[in-house]
Amino acid sequence: MGIARDEWEHAGYQVVGAALSGIAAGNLESGSGIASRTIASLEYQWSSQREWLDERSIRVIDEAGMIGTRQMERVISEAEKRGAKVVLVGDPEQLQAIEAGAAFRALAERHGSVEITQVRRQREDWQRDATRHLAIGDAGPAPARDPFAGLDLRPIATPPTRGIATALDAPRSQPAHIVQPAGLNQAMQRFARAAADIIRMRRDGYAELPHQRIAFDKARDALEAVRPDAARDLRAAFARNAGLIEDAAKGRTSAAIRAMALEAELRMSPERRADRFVEDWQKLARAHRSLRNAGDEAGARRVGQQMSALGKSLERDAQAESLVRKRLPELGIRAREGASISHSIQDWLGLSRGRGLGR
Repeated sequence: MGIARDEWEHAGYQVVGAALSGIAAGNLESGSGIASRTIASLEYQWSSQREWLDERSIRVIDEAGMIGTRQMERVISEAEKRGAKVVLVGDPEQLQAIEAGAAFRALAERHGSVEITQVRRQREDWQRDATRHLAIGDAGPAPARDPFAGLDLRPIATPPTRGIATALDAPRSQPAHIVQPAGLNQAMQRFARAAADIIRMRRDGYAELPHQRIAFDKARDALEAVRPDAARDLRAAFARNAGLIEDAAKGRTSAAIRAMALEAELRMSPERRADRFVEDWQKLARAHRSLRNAGDEAGARRVGQQMSALGKSLERDAQAESLVRKRLPELGIRAREGASISHSIQDWLGLSRGRGLGR
């Protein structure tokens, strides 16, 4: 609907959305960018001689299958009287009318409708398959969902290559001095809001809409204009602590600024990145051992996947990998000659599964 809204507004129409429930109206607005409210609210405005429709108005009614015959007649009659257009959106097989009648189903059967048969909103194959099964009434077993699957909040680029001497000369004991440019808080809040919109869509199993991606790109560029590399560092901070996104989106940016400064420090120091790897590995190793001792093999496998991903992250950071390699013995990882740290971790995980490490 976001694309349709863009085309209608470009043609000079005023597009307003409505739905029977406040939740449905909110979902329509967040998913399409169409300002929306409840139908009851619209009818109240009309009865008060306000917010009249005209021939340049397009009213989008979402979850139209929930609307009873009488209310549907009032909405369509008002639009017809004013020369406005009504677009009904919904699934007659999904949600039934709360009041008497099934107006949406009757309209679709009598006058025809445009039906979407290709699953477009879901990104992953399992999501598309689940949607198809639900559409024909075959729910089947519920697939496991990861609300952040496919969402890449890692740094936009790999850490820059710097001379070894330069990296070693960087002081380790003193934090970077943070000078906050004017407008940084506002730019961070805008960036966080745009990221939160995309995360919310993907958490619900949908792909972000074009206008949401455009908003994200504009927010990123605005943040970069205020502070170079800020978007890269903030994305890394958000990936590590998703709670920062909501706080920053609400204007509470202090913690996000500190985390962003830390990520900037890490980006410039391979030693700091190596320290973080060791810290993260030790936490995961403890969790892995605890889960295996408790007999939770599924949980141990999930943590093992995180450990594998941690090892693969070093493949893009040769300087940090070189430093971590010297510390493998203290991590309990046996370095195989000629093998990457990622492969050595796979060996470690294999031994853990085979021997029941820590049990």
